[in-house]
Formats: sequence, structure tokens, C-alpha cells
Amino acid sequence: MKRYILWIALALAGLMGFATDAWAKKAKKPKPQAYFVRVDPSVHAGEVWKVKIDILDAQPGETFTYHWQSGFPHDNTWVHLEDNAVYSGTHTSEFGFKTKVGATKGWALPFRCKIVGSKSGKFYSNEIMMPDVIPSESGGKARAYIVHIGSSVYAGEVWKVKLDILNAQPGETFTYHWQSGFPQDNTWYHLGDNAVYSGTHTSEFGFKTKVGATKGFPIPFRCKIVGSKSGKFYSTEIMMPDPIPDKDHPTAGKYKEDYPKYIGNGVIEVKWWPGEDNATQQKDLRYLVTWRKKPGNTWYESNIYENITSYMITNVDPDAKYEVLVIVSDKTGNRKFYPYKTVSTFSAPTAGKYVAGYPKAISPYGIKLQWEPATDGTTVKPLKYQVQWMKASESYWSMGYRSEEKAGMTKYIIGGLMENTEYLMRVRVVNANGAEAFYRHAVVKTPSVAYFEQPKFKDKRISVVEKRDRAVTLQWKPAQAGWKPKSELRYKVFEKDVWKLRWVFLGEVVGKTEYTVTGLVPDTYYRMFATVVNEEGRSTDQTNYAEFRTEKKRDEIRPTFDEGAQVTVDEVTETSITLSWPQGKDNETKDEKMRYTIMVDKRGYANPKTRTHTFTDLEPGSTHKYWVYALDERGNRSKPLFVTVTTKTPAPPDLYPPSVSESGAFGATFKQPTLRSGSGLKQVSVTPAENALKLSWSAAVDDVTPVPELFYEVFVKKSAEAVWPAKPLGTNKLTHTLTGLTPGTEYDVCVTVYDKTGKHTDYPWVLKAKTKPSVVIPHPASVDIAPGVLDLQVSASARLTATVLPENVADKSVTWSSNLPDIALVNPTTGEVTALAVGKAEITATANDKAGGTKKKTIGVNVYEGAMTQRLVTEVRIMPADLTLYEGEEMDYTEDVQPAEADDKELTWTSSDPTVATIAAGGHVKALKAGTTTITATADDGSGAYGQARITVRPKAEAAERKATGIVVDQKKCILKEKATTMLTARVLPVTAADKGFRWSSSDPRVASVNSDGVVTAHLPGGTALIRATADDGGWTDYCVIKVEGTSVQLTPNVFTLEPGESLELQATTQPWDSPMTKSFSSNNLSVAEVDKDGVVKAKAVGDATITVTLSGGQKATCNITVKKGGEGNANELIVDDSNSRVWAADGILYLSTEQPIDVEVFSFSGLLLKKFKASTGTTPVEHLPTGLYVVRVGQQTTKVVIR
Repeated sequence: MKRYILWIALALAGLMGFATDAWAKKAKKPKPQAYFVRVDPSVHAGEVWKVKIDILDAQPGETFTYHWQSGFPHDNTWVHLEDNAVYSGTHTSEFGFKTKVGATKGWALPFRCKIVGSKSGKFYSNEIMMPDVIPSESGGKARAYIVHIGSSVYAGEVWKVKLDILNAQPGETFTYHWQSGFPQDNTWYHLGDNAVYSGTHTSEFGFKTKVGATKGFPIPFRCKIVGSKSGKFYSTEIMMPDPIPDKDHPTAGKYKEDYPKYIGNGVIEVKWWPGEDNATQQKDLRYLVTWRKKPGNTWYESNIYENITSYMITNVDPDAKYEVLVIVSDKTGNRKFYPYKTVSTFSAPTAGKYVAGYPKAISPYGIKLQWEPATDGTTVKPLKYQVQWMKASESYWSMGYRSEEKAGMTKYIIGGLMENTEYLMRVRVVNANGAEAFYRHAVVKTPSVAYFEQPKFKDKRISVVEKRDRAVTLQWKPAQAGWKPKSELRYKVFEKDVWKLRWVFLGEVVGKTEYTVTGLVPDTYYRMFATVVNEEGRSTDQTNYAEFRTEKKRDEIRPTFDEGAQVTVDEVTETSITLSWPQGKDNETKDEKMRYTIMVDKRGYANPKTRTHTFTDLEPGSTHKYWVYALDERGNRSKPLFVTVTTKTPAPPDLYPPSVSESGAFGATFKQPTLRSGSGLKQVSVTPAENALKLSWSAAVDDVTPVPELFYEVFVKKSAEAVWPAKPLGTNKLTHTLTGLTPGTEYDVCVTVYDKTGKHTDYPWVLKAKTKPSVVIPHPASVDIAPGVLDLQVSASARLTATVLPENVADKSVTWSSNLPDIALVNPTTGEVTALAVGKAEITATANDKAGGTKKKTIGVNVYEGAMTQRLVTEVRIMPADLTLYEGEEMDYTEDVQPAEADDKELTWTSSDPTVATIAAGGHVKALKAGTTTITATADDGSGAYGQARITVRPKAEAAERKATGIVVDQKKCILKEKATTMLTARVLPVTAADKGFRWSSSDPRVASVNSDGVVTAHLPGGTALIRATADDGGWTDYCVIKVEGTSVQLTPNVFTLEPGESLELQATTQPWDSPMTKSFSSNNLSVAEVDKDGVVKAKAVGDATITVTLSGGQKATCNITVKKGGEGNANELIVDDSNSRVWAADGILYLSTEQPIDVEVFSFSGLLLKKFKASTGTTPVEHLPTGLYVVRVGQQTTKVVIR
């Protein structure tokens, strides 16, 4: 039985192992089948055998030649006997074959007939072996031959065979023993028996092929005929001929949509629909994929596979074209080609490296990754990154987890892991073409909970190792944190005057156990301690308290100016004042070591490097007070020299707006804009169309601005709407056509004219005009879907929204459909998508109105399995926290949702008393009646985070004229390209303020300038400027940070302190990092600090200096250095403190905490007022300030703060 199975295996191997190059040749025509019909009983030596052969499945018009041979099949030696031919027929006459002389009488001579048929020059043949002779006891021979073979000869089906017995002896019985086996080694296996008595025929024998036999291949069998008469037996064997093969070619399917295609990373993915065949089942069809690079003639091939519909071609070259072909074949070898397809490849990004020390475990349940950005030479869009991870014991990445793709991401924390477990992780980077690359795999093991100890102090002692009048150095023993190195432990230091209640955070150090505190008050008792911080930034343990008293002040004598010394006003312009003053004197400090500081209007300080200083960016006609102080090396300050200076007043401004009266005259009667004079008001004429309104008007006149330089602007809205969109037209524009309007709709139109100072007058207010009704029934032009892409977890659902354009389409309904409903099922009416299985599907919205053609839109849906890391909202703040409105007033709240990377930052707004004030989506509040209510904004992501603010509504009768209490610039940060423009807007608070005027200014017009209308123009690539709005009433200020795209430079650190003689190398980093621009360094005060060409700063003397790095393109960055004796000072240095307010900086944001509402002013280090506002009770953040040194005045408290 084993040999029988071996034979089937060999037959299967013969089928599957055909050479690949055979595919390139044309398939052979099927062989005709031949079998014996009659063998003459005269078969002895020297006598004639008569044989007749029938040809089955002959092709019309073919000819056949019969080559008769005799020989020995066991060694394949044959001798030619004779040929004959039959033309266009299926039979041949009997062939008389005379046995050779010397043959033993009664013994058979093997022979065969090779049949060669031709049609169109093609040849094929088949060989048939002569059966053995049946000897008989009487000397006669019984003959057996196959009469009929059924065409059903596949595995598991039935062969029907019939045998005739010739020359049977009267009275004999015959038994038929059917067998299957291997004729070459005479091994046979019994199948079945049947018998006929005293006859010459047997009924058909149904022989079912064995299960597992190869379909389309024969299983040899024989029938041993045993005749009995007087106990004598004899037999013969008959071999089953080859089956009739399948001639028909299969039918090729089609490639699946968008395939084959390049998917990046050197891979072309091929997908197709399966072929069909008349004989071979679809699951048994075989496929070959072949491809070549163009131009080129070398074809590459895959292995041959059964029942596949996809294949990945790997290791293809980027930026090339490939020709791809799929071939399908049946079991017989008939084949069919799918169409040739050309695929273009593209480059994949180049992955970077992990930052040194990463990835690393940060807790028993978390791992942090940080990596350098990848590079890409193909696409300009930002590269997207994704983190993938799984347990190291898993086998496939598909069994793991992955983060969302995020542009520009260079760090990520994996949470929710198991302790004491190894994890395998990698970073995937993908460009806009979909080409991907992977950072190297990394294995990190999370520590056990017992091993991952929170940092603790084993020895809590802290000591004072050095003490002076204004400084002290603390030292403590290192903490322990299990597996974490001591060099990575972080410590925070806190202090307070023993007579005060509030602790003050001083600073943080990493890997160090010593800290120097400066800026202390001499002869004062202090208490200090240090804490150790865990990975989350939370203090987990603290040292004991260090209590001490600072030394008495050593030098208490103030510097002085000579008797009668005064401040000299060197120059005054409309916007600047230049002052100088005499040398200060001190009992210890030399003249060249003396420093000076100027208090400006009791709001801020300037720290000049010499005995002269220029104040710029001032308002024309404004009065300023200056107090000049001399400071010695110990920080003692002299009595001030005082001076009051008023900037020059410019020529009288244009006070009157342009006139739109027909007379165009100006004079005493036109002190205020007059709309009617002479022949009347200038009118705007309107010519309506179906989708447009054509406007024209006469030119206005102005008392100062020439007529051609007057600026025009059009406001237009639907009469039923509340918002007036504006369209600036330009100077001397007297016509304009409003297009894209809705037919048959009434619009409100207003034309406004401006002079050069911004004064304006409206043409007739309000002009109403109606477009002509449409005479054409609008049909859909396009369909849009929101959102444009959808990611769902298995079993989750989401609803899509379809918009049919244009707006005036009568039928806006759509029908939804999915190309793979087994993955993503969509409700055809509502558009609700339900994720059913992992994979990708396409959802299509098709407009039901098809009169203008079928309009549809398709988006992709990605269905994933398992939970994906979601970033929840942790904090919600709404501003202002305390607001007073009058009945009928409206305003918009500003929200701050943290972290910025939260997945869902949408908020739900509610009012605790809607009868007092209502709140709409987006934070728009409307005051209804007198009272108090609380506004709450709650995060929609389920985190539970919320923020609150209080509103007090006063009666409308109290809304008399009020002073301005603040100003808000609506945009906080804007990034522009060089020479690009944007318009900023600002609002004076409250809305009932009598004077709502304000003016715009720029902190650095070289980087970005602003005109009186708030239009900002970007100039210097890579630069940063603050555009300020200053209220006319009260001088309140707010700002917007403008960054200009392009090469930029940054200095690290940007604020630092050195002692005389110390050095520090600055790091000047350009963005992009490989910018070809050269760098140069400079110092504005060489007597305090000098810098060489490589950025190495050397402190020379006590004082302040600014170090500047300048690129060859003009871009600059600065850092501030303070040189003082006694080591590093507190970053948040208190200058004047007359309140209980606190000011500090953290994570790039300025914070201030007050116990009551109070005025706040923020100055740049150069003395420029950046923001003035009234802070409410509690903690208030001031965001978007660039890194640097600032002076903050809260009430009477002034603090120097560093923002990093």
C-alpha cells in the first residue's frame, strides 16, 4: 500500500514540478486516445497477428500515421515493423503483423503502435502495449481486450470498463479479479471480483479511483481473468490507458481596483479576482506572477501556487517602472494571461536613530521612546510616525499594538504595560506617498514593582556648606530609586523666610546634590529643603529642613552722584528719547565696575550697559518719567536722578473721514461726516444677475487724502444672516461684482471708504438687493464627505455626513454604500458606519439626483482590532475667569485645553442659570438679566475634565460710559511665509467702554511690520516678532506672536549666569539643521562678557550683556548673560516686592498667582511693554511668549522671569 501511495505522490510531483520556462511556450495539443479492439488468435511464431486500433477524440481534418513496432518495453528497445495511414478518419484496417522467425510458439511478442497526428504542423503520439496471451488447456488461447472506457476518470469518480472473452471453451467459468498497482515492478492491489458462467461477456465494472489520487491523472489497473475447467487456471493482464486530457484554456479574472500598486519599502502588491475553468475547480487553479523592470527584457517569476489571489513582489528598486503579469493555469497545463500592468515605484523615507538612552522603562507599566527625525527626499509634506509594540514572546506584529500616526512626532510613552515583561517595539515612518521605513527593533523589559522603587532619601540630612550675606550653598545626600542611576535623579529646592508662610520654588538640578541660592536678604532667618522627583515630575520624598541666618550686609553704603548731577536729554523725536547721565561714585566699587538701571514710568526697568540709553517705540506726544540709579558690585543702589520728557507731537492728523456727499466740499460744516449736502448723497447702483450683483459708485472725497488714494471695502451678507464678511477692494476702486451668490435671494450690501488714517464713511446704509431667480433647475455638481477618513475599532460605529453642492440643489439626498460590507457596513440612508472586521474598506456617498450625471465621493475606513492609546484631556481653562456684562451684551470665551496632543478637544458649554446668561457652542455668551451664573466647559472625550468661569450681569441702566479695562488680540500665534500678509483683529474690553480706539505696533519691524489696520507683513525668514495692540484708554496691551517661515537660529542656553573668569560654550542650532548659512557671534558689552567666533563666552566683569548670533541671511538669536560673584542665582529673581503675588515660569508658560484682581504688565528685557491687562483672582497663564528674559510687574511687585 505504501508503494501505491508513493506512486500517487510521484504522479503529483510530476504535475507540480513542470519547469517555469514551459510557461513561455505554447501548450501542447491534447493527445488522442487509442485502445485495442481485436487481436487475432493466430499469434504463434511465424504466424500473423491481426490488430485493429480506434482513435478517440480525433480532430476534424487531421491525419494520422501508425508506426508499428516490436521490442522489449523493459529496456525501451523497439524495432520498426511497418507504417500505414488513415486520412481524416478515426479507424484503421487490421494490421497483419507476422511474428519473427525463432519466436517460441505460444509466447507473445510485445509490440506497440505510435500514433502521430498532424494539424497545422503539430504532432502528438501515444503508445499502446500488447496484452499477454491467455493460454488454454486445449491449446487454444482465450483473448481479452478493453471494449469501452468511460470518460469520467478523475480521483473519486468511476471508471467503467468492459471486457470480452474470445475463444472461450464450452462449459468454462471465468472469474474477473480487478487490481490496481504498479506494472513496472509487478505490484498489484485487489479491488473487486465478479464472475460470468459459461459465457463470453461480463457487465461493465465500476472502478472508483482512490481518494487522494491526483485529479486528471490515471491510476493503472488490470483485470486477471481466471478460467476453470477441470481445476485448470489461466490469466491475462490489461493496462489502463491514459485518460482523455482537458483541452480548453481557463478564463482569467480581473485585477482588483488600483492593483497592482507600489506600497513602499521595496514592495509591489498584486491582487486579482480568481479565474475559472470548465474542468478544473476554481480552488485548484494555479497562478504564476512574473515581472520585469522597464526598460529591460529580464523577466522574474514567482513559484506556482494553487488558489491564491494576491502576491507581494519584494526588493524592487525605487523610482522605477515595472511591468507585472499574472498567469492562471488548470490541472492539464492550459493557461491564460491576465492583462499586462505597469507600476511606478517611489523612494521610501530613511529612518533615523533613537536618542541615546532610549527606549527605556520609566515605570513598571510604561516605556518612553525618543528618536531623531527621519529624512525623505520624495515628499515635502511632514513625515508621519507611528509606534508599534508587542510582547517579545509574540510572533507577529499583527498581534501587537500601535499608536496613531502623527506628523512630526519624535517621542512617545507607551502605557498600560505589564510589570517584569519584555516588550519588542519599533518606530514606523511613512511619507505622503505611503512609502514606509522602520527604525531598528528594540527590546525593553519593564521592571517589577518591587524593583521600581519611588525615589527616596535614605539619609535625609541637608547642610549649609557656604553662607554669605545674600547667598547660601546647600548640600544633601543622594536619594535612591532602585534601578535608576543616581546621575539621572532630579531634585527641587524650596525656601522661605521663617517669618513668612509661603514656600518659594527655587530651581531644579539633575544628578547633583548641591545648589546655590542667591538674591537673599542679609541678616535674615531662612528655612530650606530639597525634594527628589520621580519620572512623572512629582516629588516623592524630601530632606530635613536647613535653617540658618544669612550674614550681615557687608557693604551697606549706597553709591552717589555728584552734587547737582542731572540727567541730560540728548535727543527727542516723535517715537524715541535719548538720555545720558554723569558717573556714579562708590566707596568700594571702581568707576568702570559701576552699573546703572533706569525705572521707566514706575512700570519697568532698563539696564543700560553705558551711561547713555535710547528708549524707542514710544508714542508721539507722550510724557515719560525716568529715575536713573547707580549700582555698586554689592547691588547697593543710589538715590535716583529724575527727569520728565515728552516726545514730539507730529503734524495734526487727518481727523475727518472722507465725504460721500455730492458736493464734495469740506469746511466748518464738515467737522463730522455729512451724508447729505448739495445735490444729495452719492448712491451705489446695483445690476442684479442670477448668481451675481454688479455694484458701482461715484468716488468719495477727503480733506487730506487724495481721491485716487482712498481705499474701498465692500461688506455683503444674506439679509437673513447676522455676520458681515468683508472684501477689501483697494484704492480708487469704483466698481465690483459680487459672484457666487444664490439665485432669488436678498442680500445686504454696504460700501465703505477709508482715508489714509483709517477714518471711514459708509455709502447708503443699508442697501438691499436681490439676485434674479434661477431659470435652470440646479443638479448636483459634487459630493463631499466629513470626516475625510475614518478609523474605527472592531464593533465601533460612527456617522458620516455628506454635503451635496451647490447649496441650491433641490435634491440633496444621497445613498451610502460600502465596497466591503464584511469589514465596514454602512446604513444606506443615514450614513452610519459599523466596523465588523479588521481591514480597510471604502464608503461611497452617491447623489440620488443623477440628472446631471452621477456624482459621488469615496473615503477610506480603517478598522483595527484592540485598544489604541487615547490621549485624554487633563485640564480645561476658560478665560476670563471672572466677567461682568450688562444686559444685552455678548462676548466669546477663550478656552485652553491641555494637553495639546489630546485626541478630542471638543467642549460642551453649559450655564448654571440660563435665565441670567446663555452660552452657545464655541463659548459665545449672551447676558439676559441681572444676576450671577457659572459657565462650565466640559471635555467631550469622557475624561471628566472641565473648567469654570463666573459671570455677573448688571442692569442695562448702569451701562454708562466706562473706562477701558483691557484689550484682547483675537489671534495668539501665526506662522507666515516671507512677504505673506495676514490681518489681525483686537477688541477693547468691556464692550461698553467709551473709548474703543487702539493702535498696532511691532517689536521688530525687520521681521514683521504692521499697519494701522492690523495687516501684518512678514519680512525676515526665520525671525520672530510680537505684534502689539495698545488701547488708547489706559494703555492696555496684548500681542500676537508672528513667526516667519525659513531658516532660523536658536541659542542654547538663552539665559545664564557666570562668575568673572568663567567660560561657557553656546550652542547655535539652525532649523533646518543642515542650513548652509554661516554664523557670527557678538557681544553688546565687551567689558562684561566677550565671545569668540565659535560661540565661547568668557565672563570678564560683573554686569549684564547680550550675546547675539547672526546668520549670513540676517536671522538673529540672542541670549542674556548676567555676570555676578557668588554663583548661579535664582531664575525667578525678585526685584521689588510689595504684595503677596507670585510670578514664575514652567514648560514655556509664564504664570502669576494673585489673591485679588490686579493690574499686570509684562516687559521684554530691553524694556518694551508687551502686555498690560487686569488679572483675576487665582492663577493666570500668559502663553506664547518666546523664550528669553522678562520683567513682570504685578501691582507693586516686580519680578525678573526666565522662560525656557
